[in-house]
Amino acid sequence: MRIILALFVLVGLSLPAAADALRDIGLGEAAMDRRDFDAAVEAYSRAIDSGDIFSDLVRSQAHFNRGRSYFQLRKFDQAIADFDVFIGLRPNYAGGYYNRFIAYEQKGDGQQALEDLKAAHRLQPDHPRIQAKMRDHGLLD
Repeated sequence: MRIILALFVLVGLSLPAAADALRDIGLGEAAMDRRDFDAAVEAYSRAIDSGDIFSDLVRSQAHFNRGRSYFQLRKFDQAIADFDVFIGLRPNYAGGYYNRFIAYEQKGDGQQALEDLKAAHRLQPDHPRIQAKMRDHGLLD
């Protein structure tokens, strides 16, 4: 019984922090909608760095969106790092590989870009954008 009570106390103490992290994620999404990518990176970074995101799904989405924001700022290494985390949390989601492909491509790392494009295609072979990029690179007829 003490353990259960202690867990309720710990969770109760953590809820305000979790609410702050979720608020920051919402601020990041609003900043992305305004195309204020610096503000989006700041908001997502606060949420991620707080360590108060309990769900891997929410954590992965925060990294994904921060990676997209870094990409828009042409900070490709930071974008790739966030997409790496996203892929680690959601390895079966083609969008992670596709976005990392685009970042690697913009960075000029063609070999790694193609590996990610192929991974995205394996996961979602019917996606029109992925198919188009596969064709552009001579990987589809």
